Amino acid sequence: MNSTKTISNEVGSKLHLRERLKLQRQHLWRSAEQRHLADSILQQQLWNLVLQRGYTRLLVYLANADEANTDAFIRRSMATVSLFVPMITGPGQMEAVHFPGWTGLINGPFGIRRPQAPQAYRGEIDAVVVPGIGFTANGERLGYGKGFYDRWLAAHPSACRIGFAYAAQVLTALPSEAHDERLDLLVTEDGITETYARSTKPSSEVPAG
Repeated sequence: MNSTKTISNEVGSKLHLRERLKLQRQHLWRSAEQRHLADSILQQQLWNLVLQRGYTRLLVYLANADEANTDAFIRRSMATVSLFVPMITGPGQMEAVHFPGWTGLINGPFGIRRPQAPQAYRGEIDAVVVPGIGFTANGERLGYGKGFYDRWLAAHPSACRIGFAYAAQVLTALPSEAHDERLDLLVTEDGITETYARSTKPSSEVPAG
């Protein structure tokens, strides 16, 4: 499932690259129907992965207008999976809070939906679904520059890290720094890639279920 355009692979400074990729992401699709189809395929891929691996405690982002959408996945899994969503709690800081259902959400900072009456979760997380602006098949990720996910991932190393994005957001390389946390899996509408970013194994493609 390909978008109308492919995001450039040029590697530059994070600031300039971030702004360019955000702009390009806004113009990936010819129509709302084409994007809806990509979102549907993406969320089916994620659902298959969760079933195959038996994850029962998931931290899943609530998408903004341009991000790969997670709403249908959340609706499908909320009856059988314990769902948590990220909530900003301070500069560069976020934590997992219980997903309260759709009527319990309000608009928060950066246009991100959040629980109106958040209940913090301090237990284990099996996997975290991570948004971003750019990704690579080697597990690199370009986020929004605030460090929320990098800090959370560093503090929760046992959680499987699942990048979730459109195939056009996958680049050949990204600028990387020592504090940038890498992802274990990358889910796009084209398939699921296991990165082995936190091991010594080579990258390979995981067949989609």
